[in-house]
Amino acid sequence: MKAIITVGQNFGDEGKGSAVEWLSEYYRADLVVRYNGGHQAAHHVVLGNGQYHTFSQFGSATLLGVPTFLGPQMIIEPMAIRKEAEHLKVLGISNPISMLTID
Repeated sequence: MKAIITVGQNFGDEGKGSAVEWLSEYYRADLVVRYNGGHQAAHHVVLGNGQYHTFSQFGSATLLGVPTFLGPQMIIEPMAIRKEAEHLKVLGISNPISMLTID
């Protein structure tokens, strides 16, 4: 099993979400792990077909069908998860909550 770690150097707007989405597709990722941060994140991802989403709690490869694990240092906001899941459903992810595991 391979692991690729994407770490930001600054406080955002670095393209981490797009990088994670691209790496996940290229390497056919089995899982995206978010290890810190919270629902204030704004990982904006635009797929080749024009579909887009700004990820805050879910991993940036959810639109590709890659599940997310939220680690013990993540700040969890249940209402933000619910709202994000509702938007992911609109984008065709039938049960986003089933793709989310929380430590």
